[in-house]
Amino acid sequence: MPRKLKNPRQISRIQLVLMLSCGFFLTPSLEIKSQLTHELEPKERVWSKANDAYEKEQYALAMKSFGDFMKFEDDDRSERYVKAAYFEALCGLNLYNRDAEYRIDAFVTAYPESPYVQKALWEIADHHYKRRHFKKAAAAFNEVDLRRLPEDQQRELRFKRGHSLFEEEDFEAARYDLFEVMKEEGAYLAPSTYYFSHISYMKGNPQVALEGFEAISAHPDFIDVVPTYIAQTLHATEQFSRLKEYGPPLLDESAGLDKQERTEIARLVGDAFYKDQDFESASPFLELAWEGTRGPDRKAEFAYEVGYTRYRIGAWSDALDILAITAREDDKLGQNATYHMADCYIQLDQKGKARSAFGRAASKDYDIEILEDALFSYAKLAFELSYNPFDDAIVAFQKYLDQYPTSVRRDEAYRFLLDVYLTSRDYERGLNALDQIQDKDLTVRESYQLLAYNRGVELYQGGKYKQALVYFNKVRTYPIDAQLAAESHYWEGECYFSLRDYVNATGCYSKFSRAPGGYLSSYYPAADYARGYALFKRKKYSDALSAFRSYLEAHPEDAPKRIHDAELRTADCFYAKKEFDRAVTYYDRCLDRTTENKGNVDYILYQRAMSMSLTEAAESLTEQIEGLDKLLQEFPKSRFVVDALYESARTQIERDELQDARRRLDVLLSAHPRNPRTKEALVDLCLIGIKQNRPDDVLETWDRIRTTYGNDPIAADAYNIVEPLLIDRGLLDNLPAAVGLSRAVYLMRPCLWP
Repeated sequence: MPRKLKNPRQISRIQLVLMLSCGFFLTPSLEIKSQLTHELEPKERVWSKANDAYEKEQYALAMKSFGDFMKFEDDDRSERYVKAAYFEALCGLNLYNRDAEYRIDAFVTAYPESPYVQKALWEIADHHYKRRHFKKAAAAFNEVDLRRLPEDQQRELRFKRGHSLFEEEDFEAARYDLFEVMKEEGAYLAPSTYYFSHISYMKGNPQVALEGFEAISAHPDFIDVVPTYIAQTLHATEQFSRLKEYGPPLLDESAGLDKQERTEIARLVGDAFYKDQDFESASPFLELAWEGTRGPDRKAEFAYEVGYTRYRIGAWSDALDILAITAREDDKLGQNATYHMADCYIQLDQKGKARSAFGRAASKDYDIEILEDALFSYAKLAFELSYNPFDDAIVAFQKYLDQYPTSVRRDEAYRFLLDVYLTSRDYERGLNALDQIQDKDLTVRESYQLLAYNRGVELYQGGKYKQALVYFNKVRTYPIDAQLAAESHYWEGECYFSLRDYVNATGCYSKFSRAPGGYLSSYYPAADYARGYALFKRKKYSDALSAFRSYLEAHPEDAPKRIHDAELRTADCFYAKKEFDRAVTYYDRCLDRTTENKGNVDYILYQRAMSMSLTEAAESLTEQIEGLDKLLQEFPKSRFVVDALYESARTQIERDELQDARRRLDVLLSAHPRNPRTKEALVDLCLIGIKQNRPDDVLETWDRIRTTYGNDPIAADAYNIVEPLLIDRGLLDNLPAAVGLSRAVYLMRPCLWP
């Protein structure tokens, strides 16, 4: 902002201070003025002291003096007050005080129009830059108005901001500033070129970087720095011929490079020869670089390059030492290193180690050509050395054939595999091998059918039914053996049955029975039985009945357990068809066989009793109760005990044998309180109580139903029985929700009785 005009008194004070500071003696004519301004002399002395201390870089004294001056100054907007505030903040900056940045910010905030603001912003930015606080420096330089700076200072700002951005890895923004500085000669041209070239290299422009580094290669500040960078950019731009000429002289100690730089240049020159497949020339440079590298700098890529160079010049043992480093890596380079290690072992006649190395190389698929050769070499060595020929070699050859079916070595591998698979009973792999043979003769087709059949049975026995179906279908691909082809249908039926696909199971059992060779199979009786069972599961009871009876008539000497079960399912079919007399007949036949087969006797007794109760026989209900009682006596832990108690009680209610019925229901409730039949038993107890005229027992049972099963439809069934009693006792409050009536609603219903 424009400076304020000074009034005469201010001017006289400044003149007095200047005169005193210059050593003038007061004349008598000035004594009067001195006396008039005596009270202002301390303020002027402080001002002079502050400026003098600042000029002498006595920043602590200057800072204190500027602060003291501001205490004298009444007007905090005056020019000298603002200047004092600026220099006080600047002193804090030069003293690296913790609050220096705050003071600068406070000054800028307080006096935004001051001509010192731009200087303050510059000073804080430069302060951050000198302290290598590059993030803060870049941000602070952005606050400076570039247009208000002199041209030289503009270039300085651009360089320092560009360098700060470079250090913060904001390369794109840094590149712009540095490029602007490079447009003209000056003190910052060389360093700007240096950093700009770095950025160009990192941004994938090595040719631009090379030109930049070469431009400052003779500069005294960079003459010892850029040779390595020039070598790197020559390498990056694949100017290997130039690199081969440029690099070797730098390896001499007279070139002035340190050991690390010489090591890097040796590596680059060696790699240039390596890239041109000149391994003899590459070797001394790479060995020099390897010797100069230690620890983590010996990376896998470098180790491979050195090891492979040794391999190519025939230094087998030495190559192994280095290639082992790269072989630890799980990548293409590691696979290559392992493969070449295997070849080194072959050259050294160490076939066991060669086999292991080929195996490791074959376990990775980064390089297909190496994988193919390693697989075959591994298998051959495994077979040659007799290391698990039925395991390792099989796996290797099978993998090889799977991945390279058109290889010239294909037939050789298959000739080996076929005999081994048949001998080792490795059915699935044997089939895979046979599938690859295009010209299948009779022997191959017979082997294929047998292997498919055995593999299907193997999978079925392992519970893998869906997979087994695939192989049973393959049995009929070459139906050389009619019986095997027929039995494949039977096993398909078994698979579908186990998968609960009873429709397909039925079809497969039927196909087996009709197929040529099926009748001679030992599975023929089982197929008739299984077909009946599949129909039974589908609730095709008439068809199932026909199948079971055909089975029983055609195969009376079949396995007793299967005969017994077929008779039982025949009885169940009659029961399902409501032919209860015939059901009883077959249940009796089942009971007659219990001496041979003890299974399902409790079930048979229960089913016979229930069937008997539904016949037209005069004593059907009596026989039902006798049958159920026999079940309860002989099988007290049967899963049918609850049903037997309940059904026998229901029959006794029907026969008006109420006390016996109550006894049975009480046993059910006490012994099986959590059984689903409990709530039905309680309803029947209400009915018995009504019939026996035991209202208190009825109300007690009703209360149990109401509180325990209030939301269950069973409560409505019980209510229909006890409703008259509740009306008579006036107990229509708190009816359970399942009844669907409140007392008020109930009273509104029309009266249905006189």
